[in-house]
Amino acid sequence: MPLPQSSYRGGYGPAWARGERRAGVRRPSGRPIACHPTACQTGEDWWEEAVIREVSRTGLSLALGRRLEPGSVVMLGSDAGPRFLAARVVHAAPSGAYWLVGCKLLTALSEAELNTWW
Repeated sequence: MPLPQSSYRGGYGPAWARGERRAGVRRPSGRPIACHPTACQTGEDWWEEAVIREVSRTGLSLALGRRLEPGSVVMLGSDAGPRFLAARVVHAAPSGAYWLVGCKLLTALSEAELNTWW
């Protein structure tokens, strides 16, 4: 199933005035990424393609073909990134044929790392 391209809808004014709760600046993305839950059953080794919709130094939002349980930890990998990223799923919501998943990174990215994942 093809995953959606980023549909960034930036707004004007300060984040608090738009109802934004995040402290970090988010950047729109459309980068494909591999996603793997760390709590796979024994013998189950799946990586699923996802698309990064937005990324910041402390978190990211993904579009992928299956729901991930809030609270679960996922490993994320990309040819562009200098390393794998570990993130905790904060929320997951259906959006048409795919799921929108918000994640908090377990270790914040440096500005240089953010630029490679963006």
